[in-house]
Amino acid sequence: MSWNFAIPRPAQYWAVTVLLAGIVVAGALGTPEIAQRLIPEMYFDNQLFWTGRQMVYAERDTVYTSSSQAFLEEMLHQPQPMVLHNDGSLKTAMRKMVARKQRAVEKANLLRFKFERLQRQYALTMGTARDPQPVEGL
Repeated sequence: MSWNFAIPRPAQYWAVTVLLAGIVVAGALGTPEIAQRLIPEMYFDNQLFWTGRQMVYAERDTVYTSSSQAFLEEMLHQPQPMVLHNDGSLKTAMRKMVARKQRAVEKANLLRFKFERLQRQYALTMGTARDPQPVEGL
């Protein structure tokens, strides 16, 4: 039994080479460092959009934890009738809510700093950054 393999022609080599080169270029554009320089509008618009969206969710989480914390404190001081609860479990829930609120506030601050940094980078990349103004009296 003989195996008949098709012998590739030089045109097929070129097609494969061009395809692989296209894949390499597309992959390179996908890296943040290169995309930031070659397509800055698209890169920064995408980054700013998703960071802003995460900031909204982090701020919502902060508001949610604050309201939940207030509800738990109210429940601890004025237990509603026909509701059985243990003071220990409420205090544990309150501690968890305090920790969750701290994490939410830290995340919101981190995202705010990231958003501002991205805006500064975008302004520098696009050449729209303002020159620092001299401070009077120094």
